[in-house]
Amino acid sequence: MLPILFVIFQTGSGANGGVESITQVIEHSPHLQPTIVTQIETPVNDRWVEAGAEVQVWPLPYAIGSAFNGGSLWQRWRRLWSLVATNLRMFSLVRRSGCRVVHHNDPSAFWHTALGAKLAGARVVFNIRDTKPSDDRYGLKWQLAGRLCDRILVLSLAMRQSILARLAAVQATPEKVQAIYSIVDPARFYPLEAGARSQRRQQLGMTADTLALGYVATFNPKKAQLAFIEQAAPALQQAIPNLRIYFIGDCDGAQNPYAQQCLEAAQRLGLKNLEFVGYTPAVADWYPALDLVALASRQEG
Repeated sequence: MLPILFVIFQTGSGANGGVESITQVIEHSPHLQPTIVTQIETPVNDRWVEAGAEVQVWPLPYAIGSAFNGGSLWQRWRRLWSLVATNLRMFSLVRRSGCRVVHHNDPSAFWHTALGAKLAGARVVFNIRDTKPSDDRYGLKWQLAGRLCDRILVLSLAMRQSILARLAAVQATPEKVQAIYSIVDPARFYPLEAGARSQRRQQLGMTADTLALGYVATFNPKKAQLAFIEQAAPALQQAIPNLRIYFIGDCDGAQNPYAQQCLEAAQRLGLKNLEFVGYTPAVADWYPALDLVALASRQEG
């Protein structure tokens, strides 16, 4: 058994591709003896426990994804102190557990625990799931991160080239940056025979003549749904009358201002061919029923 420590911070959204990916790795790796550190309780925590992991919840004084400058001076101080406290806690955990590898599944997890892991003698792995926009540079903290970690994992060779070109700290040691493409489970994702596909489409509310286009992503600016709705959907609606666009992923306008912008744009433009499906755990049911899939993310792998 290989003892390994995963630091996986969660947004609390129903769908989170990064969390789902690492969860499936853990579930299908019986040779691991994982300890998982996260910051909130969600149903995913139960899956980790069922997979044999020890799960520790370290609460943070802020929500992942919230802007640092948006809080009061006291809130910002608490946020900065949490970086110190969690790194100290990680130092103690690595020394106590004997884990030799600490895998950080996102930048927030990295900033909160990587220094403590490194000082305690562990090898540090940093999983990066998207790159910065071309007009946004990798600043000092990213340069320090590049020097601190022993391995950077990215999702594609294109991402690897971007990181090597823009992150000066790893240019002398390019072997640090490795690409691991996402895995597709053929037991869940596979084409259906004509009869089964017709039945699946009917179950999802698609008529026989519907040209179904799917946009699978939680609503987030980097996923670019708003640009797609404003710039592409009106022309598509006019050119292809039987086209229906299904947005499959978290879309809570009451909690997510960006989602609300998208809903309002669809209404303002009079788009009748859009359907906001919202979160579903059964994304695998949608793919074989769709005719087309759109992906317009700005800087992901």
